[in-house]
Amino acid sequence: MDKERFPDLPPRLFSASKLPDGARLNIHSKPEYLGVLVEVLDGTEAWTKIRQSQFGNLFDLPVARCSNSAKLIHGMLARQLVTKKKHELWFVYGGFPLCFSLREFQIITGLRCAPLPSDAEVSNHQDPTYLSVWNRLFGYKKLINVSEVLDMLREDALAQPEDRLCDWKRISLALIVIVEGVIVCSNSRPGRVSGDIVEMLHDTAFFLEYPWGRRSFNETLSRFGPVFGKDDPFEELKRRLSQQTSCCYGFPLALQLQVLRCIPALCSKLKDSSNYRNFMERSSESLSSTVILRESDVNDVEKQPYLTVKHTLLHSADINESELRWDDEESDPRVDTILRLISENHKFTPSQWPYGERRTMERPRDQGNEIPTSANDILSDVEDITPGNPPTKKVKVEKNAFVRRPFTRSAGRVNVAENSGKRRSKISAKRLLLLRGVLYLHLCVTSV
Repeated sequence: MDKERFPDLPPRLFSASKLPDGARLNIHSKPEYLGVLVEVLDGTEAWTKIRQSQFGNLFDLPVARCSNSAKLIHGMLARQLVTKKKHELWFVYGGFPLCFSLREFQIITGLRCAPLPSDAEVSNHQDPTYLSVWNRLFGYKKLINVSEVLDMLREDALAQPEDRLCDWKRISLALIVIVEGVIVCSNSRPGRVSGDIVEMLHDTAFFLEYPWGRRSFNETLSRFGPVFGKDDPFEELKRRLSQQTSCCYGFPLALQLQVLRCIPALCSKLKDSSNYRNFMERSSESLSSTVILRESDVNDVEKQPYLTVKHTLLHSADINESELRWDDEESDPRVDTILRLISENHKFTPSQWPYGERRTMERPRDQGNEIPTSANDILSDVEDITPGNPPTKKVKVEKNAFVRRPFTRSAGRVNVAENSGKRRSKISAKRLLLLRGVLYLHLCVTSV
């Protein structure tokens, strides 16, 4: 084993030399909507209330850095570490660790991140005997998009004073745009307005105090982290990140903004790196079409010899850490090792992070059984072989492996006949046994 290798550190999801490239992310969040709201709400009571609420911080974000960079976000997700944590992600960039958790999310967004209220508590702030909020806002329309809500606000801004919307209706529409179009953006109906969220506007004071930060963070992590409930959550995550196109919910921009603050060298690649004007100071019209970073930028910066990376964000305001806890969070000794090394001012290097040593990962507590270790992180020339009980159905192996080349090991060489289906099945079983033997020897060696 490499003398510099730290076996107690969490392993990489992908090998540093085999990161997936060319992937595209379909990000549902549209930060440019914030700029539109500034234009249509200027001078109204609704704007004053929103600026004084938890949502006010969103309008202070630097517009020049708010164009969703799929290359940067995907690049960081591919540099993810395999941990047992359910509500935080760890990455390694240039050898340096970086954490993305609810704490960093709150610092970036300023949104409330306290525990979510129960469904019963939410229902207590609604009145089923009264005309539904949906009907009061949209009449008899059954479906409506966030873009249509924005159009309603644009029309109101141009209307005569006597034809303007009432304050309650105006702020309700604006809050729908922020929640459904910018920060939550769930996977149920992308771009559509949700009836559940609309009905919460019966009590706008409760709506403004609701912990939308935690709600948004949950949606964001639903596509960022391991896919629990699958036979191998991390293998499913690798498959997802290797797809040509993958969807992102929630507010991925929070991760992007954190990375730009934690890795200053990346900002040197931005076209307008010194421009910190916010949504009230400049237009956001071209955000959706602006490319701020290329994949080559992300890769080149990582190789810089004097790269510096902060593992988290510092915040001047007091943070209530007790509100950021999770009752079902898992402990992970390997993450504890990262934090200990950081506290000791350890000098991290890329070679210290293991790859191909993924051990058994546990499911969330409500899922029950453990998740088996995947062998394809250990065997570099064979993919998608999962050890465990002998398979009773088709074993998924490298595509066309038996047709293209024979399988060779120190135990001898096995020649595979291309046109013999039965013989191929027998050799497949032999190959699986050999792979298990190699896996067993590997685990024995690494445990010594």
